[in-house]
Amino acid sequence: MKFSLPVLIFTLHASTALLAQTPAQEPAALTTTRSAFMRQVMADSQLLTQQYERALAKVETDVATAGDYEEARAIRQRREQLQALYAGTVSSLATPLPLTQARMMGSAQASGETLGGWRSNGSGAEWQNFRLMPGS
Repeated sequence: MKFSLPVLIFTLHASTALLAQTPAQEPAALTTTRSAFMRQVMADSQLLTQQYERALAKVETDVATAGDYEEARAIRQRREQLQALYAGTVSSLATPLPLTQARMMGSAQASGETLGGWRSNGSGAEWQNFRLMPGS
């Protein structure tokens, strides 16, 4: 069987194009490092973003008071975009205290994600670095 040169060139070109279209798989270490970096960037920039969002809220009020409603609407949309960035993320200023790691004292009880049973003065919950007492 004899192949002509144009058919061979077309076949090579088509297979090269198919290989170029399939993306290469990223190594797992790269994916993990990238996601950890993005989490750190989001946590580090959260306070600054919140300050910027509050400044935008003030500017939005001033612009709306001046009667430029289109500009105020654009500012509101930008604020909503900023708020959506951090929706569902844990605040960088928050300290997660999982109940599975808590040591209960007195009549305190853990139920799901809540603490209850703070009946006596000696009741409390304690983590490695934090201690919660009734009324605190």
